Amino acid sequence: MQILGLEPQIEIQQWRNDLLNGLFFALLIPGAILITTASLNALQNRPQQAPVIISVFACIYLVIVTFAFVRKIPYALRSGMLLALIFGLALYDVTAQGLASDGRHYMFTGCLLTALLVGRLASAGAAGVSIVAFTLIAWLQHRWVPTVYPSTPNPTLWLTISASLLLHMTTILTCTAYILQRMSKSLGLRYQAVQRAETNAVQAQQLAESLAAQKQQLEATEQQLRSLVHSLEIATIDITDQIVLAPLVGHLDAQRAQAITARLLEVTHTRRVKLMIIDVAALPDADAQSVKLLAITVDTLRLLGCRVIITGFSPDLAVNSLEMEHIFTSVEVRRSPQEVIEMLSGRSLRDLAGERHVA
Repeated sequence: MQILGLEPQIEIQQWRNDLLNGLFFALLIPGAILITTASLNALQNRPQQAPVIISVFACIYLVIVTFAFVRKIPYALRSGMLLALIFGLALYDVTAQGLASDGRHYMFTGCLLTALLVGRLASAGAAGVSIVAFTLIAWLQHRWVPTVYPSTPNPTLWLTISASLLLHMTTILTCTAYILQRMSKSLGLRYQAVQRAETNAVQAQQLAESLAAQKQQLEATEQQLRSLVHSLEIATIDITDQIVLAPLVGHLDAQRAQAITARLLEVTHTRRVKLMIIDVAALPDADAQSVKLLAITVDTLRLLGCRVIITGFSPDLAVNSLEMEHIFTSVEVRRSPQEVIEMLSGRSLRDLAGERHVA
């Protein structure tokens, strides 16, 4: 599930990279203060080893400055170097000043950063190694190098401890700030996603209601049109006194077929029609039900002794009629009403045109 717009692993790695950049920048000032106070403490308490200690501190700070401003260095190298510096300072402080020194805090900070920058398994491994290292150092110091704490306060030592505390606080507060920032961003994006989902749901519901209303309106309009077609008078055209043409127009369903049958029966009975020409050229559809209803109308008219001829078969209607061949076995079919009239008159329009030409 992509809440933040990226794949989870990519998003977490991007956040870790931002956290690492922020840590290097945040450590510039506290790191400079700590290195300065630690160098003064080394000059006062260990003058012979001070040049080496100060050189190491200077190299460490140079690495921090380089990693803070050079972003092209691979993440693994930058994070690994930061963790190595922190754990190295922890081991140095614990070894040099005993288990009561700030090395314990460096170890804790290193395990915390390992969890944030690498992962939980790496943090658990770092914690295990730290516990083993502390235990081993404590055993060695107890056996061979007894710890002797100074009886008088040392101002540079207090400054170093204060600078070390500032460094720890800066590291932890920076990590906390980035964690809160990520949580705020994640919650904000989740809230926006929920808002978009609610908006889309409302729009979808409105669209569904609109489509339902349009569907009901279309169904009502269709029903009105069907009712209008059903209510229309079935038109009949008198060819002669006993020959009638009945063109069928519109949709043919059971209700309308019944109305057509009733109308044609009335015309046949009232006018004593002997020939009814039913033209189906204007039927819009030609399904099997329409063909069956048409056949029933034809059979009903034939019961009154009326000859029925159907004209205007479309290809679809013809195919459906072949599928119901048993119904139309005795029904006369012609192409058009004009062909029926020509057949009844005994001569075609072409013949009439020829006579006029000869005349």
